[in-house]
Amino acid sequence: MADRTDVLWVTTQFVLFLAIAAFVFLAPGTAPTLGLLVGIIAVAGGAVLVLAAIRRIGPRVSPFPTPLEGVSLTTTGVYGLVRHPIYGGVILMAFGGALLAWSLPAMVLAGILVPFFLAKSTHEERLLVERFPDYVDYRRATPRRLLPWVV
Repeated sequence: MADRTDVLWVTTQFVLFLAIAAFVFLAPGTAPTLGLLVGIIAVAGGAVLVLAAIRRIGPRVSPFPTPLEGVSLTTTGVYGLVRHPIYGGVILMAFGGALLAWSLPAMVLAGILVPFFLAKSTHEERLLVERFPDYVDYRRATPRRLLPWVV
């Protein structure tokens, strides 16, 4: 069951998503060819990351930081590369969408997702360590938090 803190995290996330989408879809600019190419690659790469993570954890996926009851720790597949691949994939898709729309406000908001998801994942990891004592070893073995080979 989601508590107030969980609801606050997800509500803030939803507001950021809506703001990014508004600038991407309601006020797009004209991206140069390089912007379009990088945007397409970022959106596609982000989608692959998100879908691989969701496929790995299946019906246990939740937008809330508090781990669901009765779940086990997932450390394989894309989770062997990065601890929070859904967050990283969403960041890539947001940056890609901002590039495709050639929207500076959307790019700034996508940039805000980075510290937001770092903070949310820090909170989530405290909860994961409480629930799964071996999370400490997993975190040590998987140093990247959001994006493979980057952050």
